[in-house]
Amino acid sequence: MIVDTTPPDAPLIDSIFDNVGDKTGAIQSGEVTDDNRPVMQGRAEVGSKVVIYDHGKPIGETTANEAGNWSFKPDPALDVGDHVITVKAVDAAGNMSEPSSAFDFSLITANAPSAPAIIAVLDDVGSIQGPMQKNTVTDDARPTLVGTSEPGSTISIYSNDKLLGSVVANAAGQWRFTPESDLPEGVNNLSAVAMDAAGNSSPKTGDYPLIIDTTPPAAIESGELLDDVGNIQGAIMNGSVTDDAQPTFNGKAEGRGNSCYL
Repeated sequence: MIVDTTPPDAPLIDSIFDNVGDKTGAIQSGEVTDDNRPVMQGRAEVGSKVVIYDHGKPIGETTANEAGNWSFKPDPALDVGDHVITVKAVDAAGNMSEPSSAFDFSLITANAPSAPAIIAVLDDVGSIQGPMQKNTVTDDARPTLVGTSEPGSTISIYSNDKLLGSVVANAAGQWRFTPESDLPEGVNNLSAVAMDAAGNSSPKTGDYPLIIDTTPPAAIESGELLDDVGNIQGAIMNGSVTDDAQPTFNGKAEGRGNSCYL
């Protein structure tokens, strides 16, 4: 009798192939495909059972051949949306490996529009206005998003995956959107999805993070005016006289990096 309690090495996902539509071939992790039954291939311990998971749930299994290669085609077809594929190997003794590295992709419907583009996010409030880079801190709780998409498509705008509203791209493919209500304080990851007239949805854009901060800092807690000139120097008391035309003001304010105005 042979006792084997050693799990096999974690298997590998070498490639996932798109065999549908105008663009076919291997897709990279993080890309988009319109093939709802893409062929998945990889390597594992010879003869081991390979279990395929999507978002941690098993969707099927196959067996590694004498060369350690395995191949799998989902049945039933995958749903439209995001997928995170991992695999585990199970040897003849029933020992299960650790999961492989994840391979993620988004499945879209055939002929779906391309993802829209967020080309600018504008601050329209306060003393500092104009286009904002990603991760900018802004006092505009209703920033304006400007972008492009397929002409006539409906653009749905999200913050932290919560729908804010929608707008229709004009004949030139341009769109502009301002939220009807304030975004919450803190980090807001803005994104957009396009839907064409046939109801096909595009992939989501990448996140455009902004930090909303509309809370003013507290008043300066304390401070003193210092005379640095002449025979009499030191703190200047309220109502006193000084010969220092440029006295130094020291104080304490909320938050490192905040500007103080006298």
